[in-house]
Amino acid sequence: MKYQELMKVIRGGAFKPVYLFTGPETHIARMMENNLIKQVIPAGLEQINVMTFEEKDTAVEDVTGICRQLPMMSPYRVVILREETGMLHSSDKTVMDELGDYIAHPELTTVLILWDVKADKRKKWYKALKKTGDIVEYDKLREEDLGKWIGRRLQLAGKKTTQRVVNPVCGAQPVPPQRDGQHGHGGQRAEQAGGLHRRPGDHHPGGPGGDHAGIGGLTTSSAWWTTRSGVRWARP
Repeated sequence: MKYQELMKVIRGGAFKPVYLFTGPETHIARMMENNLIKQVIPAGLEQINVMTFEEKDTAVEDVTGICRQLPMMSPYRVVILREETGMLHSSDKTVMDELGDYIAHPELTTVLILWDVKADKRKKWYKALKKTGDIVEYDKLREEDLGKWIGRRLQLAGKKTTQRVVNPVCGAQPVPPQRDGQHGHGGQRAEQAGGLHRRPGDHHPGGPGGDHAGIGGLTTSSAWWTTRSGVRWARP
């Protein structure tokens, strides 16, 4: 499934006991992880019901043991297994058997989130997960989709920005500034991309006529910020 489908699942409250987060868009994956935790764990109970494993020497018994524990004052427990542990690519048969057996018969009061950018579909755990859980693919967004995603995030935050600001973030060419007298016809219309607007007279980020809105976790309130395409902008 795509992350948009997971959003619907989160809103509906029908959770699977195991999820695999895979693909290069880890920022969106982290956002979805946080949304999932907020939905299944009551506020204030995260510390006793959310466990994250990310160390290289993590033992598989520690992971499955926590997964089998009942949640405390919460309908669910969330267990997160980061890719940094290397467990999902282990060549140890004992590790693969233990993890695969748990995923084949998971606790229904635990939501286990596995992280693996490029999963090995031959592994026992992967084959078991296809039957008991869901695979959420975070494919790299196209420039058009990224612009819409940024616009949606800003819209939810009650903010607006301009197409000229967003283009470098998406890896596209910046929109050249309009000169006086060149705003006729198409220039008079605001260009929109999922909540993004370009108005005549806009300038570069932070400049006169620009909006000082945060973009995908970046903000023009700092002296410098780096776009996704690697371009660094300085605030005047």
